[in-house]
Amino acid sequence: MTILVSAGGTGVLIEKVGAYLFKFQDQIVARNEDFFRTNQFINGLEIQEKQAEVVKNFAAAMDTIYSTASKPEQDMIYNLVKGMLLDYIDFQLEKK
Repeated sequence: MTILVSAGGTGVLIEKVGAYLFKFQDQIVARNEDFFRTNQFINGLEIQEKQAEVVKNFAAAMDTIYSTASKPEQDMIYNLVKGMLLDYIDFQLEKK
């Protein structure tokens, strides 16, 4: 799991990838396995240049980790990503 938060902590990671997670909230909440097993979801996204490396690394980590994880580990990854999505939504609501 360290790869998922190695960009300086979850706060920084949520700030950088949160908007992209939000775009795929339906797939995350529905636990679309393809979303977690491939990083194809970032293809065609307009990613801000300053966030590109973090977003691409996050997607690659998701692909590698989720694809090779056991079922309990996949459950944990799903819960972390869903939690990040919910934290991002809370973060956006607090900014208003």
